[in-house]
Amino acid sequence: RGKELLPVLGLSYSISVCLDLPESPPNVAAGTFMLTVQLFDATNQSLLQSAVPMVLHYKSPLLQLLWTVCYSVPLLLGWLEEAQQLCEG
Repeated sequence: RGKELLPVLGLSYSISVCLDLPESPPNVAAGTFMLTVQLFDATNQSLLQSAVPMVLHYKSPLLQLLWTVCYSVPLLLGWLEEAQQLCEG
């Protein structure tokens, strides 16, 4: 405990990132955005950087209306949220 784990040179690493994004009008209007991940060493020097484009999945107005009506009770009780999970990696 308390020890910092640093990446070892020569080893291959795989990093996954998942974002839970609300389906709010500003997020939908933003369209495609860039997810950027940077890895830093103990001295705060950037070791690597990777960027990928992401976008919320499109829902037609009719589908959005039907989904909201069908799930209105769980939405009102806070059991569900109008959000999407986007994963990369």
